[in-house]
Amino acid sequence: MFEKAELTIHGKTKTIAFYCLDLLWKPVKENIRFVLVVDGTDRFILMCSDLELSPQDIISIYCYRSIIETFFAWWKRHLKVYHIIARSEHGLLVQILSGLITYLLLAIYCQKHYGERVTIKRFRELRIKIQNDLRDAEQKPLAPDSRKPTVDILHASG
Repeated sequence: MFEKAELTIHGKTKTIAFYCLDLLWKPVKENIRFVLVVDGTDRFILMCSDLELSPQDIISIYCYRSIIETFFAWWKRHLKVYHIIARSEHGLLVQILSGLITYLLLAIYCQKHYGERVTIKRFRELRIKIQNDLRDAEQKPLAPDSRKPTVDILHASG
């Protein structure tokens, strides 16, 4: 009844027992692949709408869930990003990469100026400093000459 397979999960090879059933699920009126999994003392049921995926692939994909959740928890904790703005794959990639670049720049700044890793204290100090600098720049009037573009004209004398 249950099949056994060796799968690499989080870098470790494990023997997993599973049983696969494709059943009509009334709430969605479609066939759904149910994979019953026994991993040591843990037992769980996975559901998948892609009937082309093997039970082993469904189990492997499910195992990435914890890695993805850990990444987003780190992202929210360190970068204070609480909402995904993008609605497309490309937009999501841009938002994630922008956040990572911001964090890396902050890490370089903290290491260079304070000799330490990024802390929430340093993050807040830098955010306040940037906000104050922006406020000062908005309140400070531009010098009269700085508003006009300058053009240097070279005259040839003959």
